[in-house]
Amino acid sequence: MELLEVRGKSTRGLRKVFVILSTDMVEGLSHLLMVRAQAGVPSTNTFLFSRCTDSPQDGCEALRVVTSKCHNLAFPERVRTTKLRKYLATTTQVIGLLKFLLQGEANVQLFTVLHYPIFQ
Repeated sequence: MELLEVRGKSTRGLRKVFVILSTDMVEGLSHLLMVRAQAGVPSTNTFLFSRCTDSPQDGCEALRVVTSKCHNLAFPERVRTTKLRKYLATTTQVIGLLKFLLQGEANVQLFTVLHYPIFQ
């Protein structure tokens, strides 16, 4: 595990945020740093997740372009950053809860098989 310190969202930039990285994450970030030049990222660009240009990218505009190309979406205007973030957070929690419940059910069934003579 590694501890990474980044600048927070504070307007003055004084707030520090600490991020805990697993060894797999550190290896992935190291790989990103090694292939920057091959990807065409200028050496003057100091951002870790950077682009080939120095101009910023508008995430809302990128989502708007992508969702406009998805013709099967009934309401493409509903797929925006805030709503998408909330949806992903809810879905992730539900999936995590389902895994927890399934693991609990598996433990109960295993206990039943191991400890009741009818199953032996």
